[in-house]
Amino acid sequence: MKEQNNLDNFILQGKITLEKTKKDYSYHGNELLPLGSVVRIINDDNQYMIIGHNYKKENIIYSYISCSYPNGIKENCKCFQKEDIIKIDYIGMAIKDENNHNN
Repeated sequence: MKEQNNLDNFILQGKITLEKTKKDYSYHGNELLPLGSVVRIINDDNQYMIIGHNYKKENIIYSYISCSYPNGIKENCKCFQKEDIIKIDYIGMAIKDENNHNN
C-alpha cells in the first residue's frame, strides 16, 4: 500500500490531479512526475519508467526520458511529453529538492 500512499500524497499536496476511470489513473497535472514513476503512453501498450526530466533530443525538449519497464536500459530509451501519459501505474519517490530540478 506504500505506492497508493505516495499517490495520495501527490494528490493532497496539489502536485498532480488524477481522474479515476475504470480503475485506471489518467495524468492531468502541471507538475512532472518523479523519477521512478511507471506510466503508459498513447499509442503504446508497454510500460515505461521515468529516468529523467526535460530531455533535449534533436532540438526538441521532451518532458520525460524513460526506459522500458521492467526491462530497463537494455533497450532504447523513449522520450515523450507529459500530455502523452494515459495511465500511471506507479508514482516514484519524490525528494524535497526534486521540484527544483523540474524547471
